[in-house]
Amino acid sequence: PLMPHRSTPPCLSLDPMFPQLLRWFTCLCLLIGTQLAPAADAYRTHGEAELFVDDRILASTENVERVLHPAGKLDRPVLEPAMPWEGERIYLYGTVHRDAASGRFRMWYNAAGICYAESADGLHWVRPSLGLHAHNGSKENNIILPEVINLTVFVDEAAADPAERYKALFGSSRFYRGGYSADGIHWKLYHEGGKLIPFGSELAALNRDPATGEYLAFIRTHPPKLHPQSSNEKRTCAITTSRDFRQWSDPVVAIEPDAIDDRWTLGADQRTEFYGWNGFRYGSQYLGFLTVFRIVGTIAERAKPQSAFDGPIDVQLIHSRDGRAWSRTRVRTPVVTNGPHAYDAGTILHFANNPIVVGDEVWLYYTAINTTHG
Repeated sequence: PLMPHRSTPPCLSLDPMFPQLLRWFTCLCLLIGTQLAPAADAYRTHGEAELFVDDRILASTENVERVLHPAGKLDRPVLEPAMPWEGERIYLYGTVHRDAASGRFRMWYNAAGICYAESADGLHWVRPSLGLHAHNGSKENNIILPEVINLTVFVDEAAADPAERYKALFGSSRFYRGGYSADGIHWKLYHEGGKLIPFGSELAALNRDPATGEYLAFIRTHPPKLHPQSSNEKRTCAITTSRDFRQWSDPVVAIEPDAIDDRWTLGADQRTEFYGWNGFRYGSQYLGFLTVFRIVGTIAERAKPQSAFDGPIDVQLIHSRDGRAWSRTRVRTPVVTNGPHAYDAGTILHFANNPIVVGDEVWLYYTAINTTHG
């Protein structure tokens, strides 16, 4: 099931006119030194919210403790499998978008291929009958891409060509294809369906750097092998960039699990991996969500398509100043936890590209699963 998070506690902003949006990410008690002499490389604010996720803009601190407050949740999911073509599970691998002009919410999610839903309020969703593809002999459904498994959509408000206002990556086990659309419903493929990004695995998130115009793809490296792991065989987080959405840079690993992540382990077959991640501009910097997969063991005998790796997945906050070099928070407690409701007690699989600001709240849509990964 897919869930938004609704936030409640207060946060800090240097601009009193900026909405108090990121209420639960970081609460700080700050004691700032009386002398704030600017350094040679003094940080220049950008006229937006300044979040004290790190120490970059603090001249000095004393007796400071950062606390990450978990997001609040609704009592039940906003969208659950209910149609014959959806089976027992639906997944959100990329996108919920709110149209600035109409206020309408749009969702692209995974079921029998890629399906599409709409909402007036972001909480109550409808599946429009699009009449594009048949399922069991009928086109009365909301399927838009029947042959695609994983999809992340980026709504490119600055696109030079209206035919490419919607851009997408289609994930597979070893690479990504790319597509474009004028309306988000009818899609064409780049490179005649060939590999757009010839590396990575399944999940991806997309955004665009407003300063440089570059597209940013937050991808996952290849899945691990079925034996005790070395560090370069774990699921890790990489980033690749493009000027035109056609030619992409070689991937650069941005975040890898470290010794701190593996402190909980007891045996050789236990480890921490990063199942997926995203990154988005917020105020004067970037924030992101990292899905942390604690593998408690492997499953030797399993039914298709059951995963060989078992364990819970929750979510931590990450941050960056430029969208390329990423850092963990000093406190690594989850900002989206498993539970307390049953619908996501086992796995929080992946997030939408961006959170959505609704009034004075930040809503985060994600895939919630009531079992562990295996």
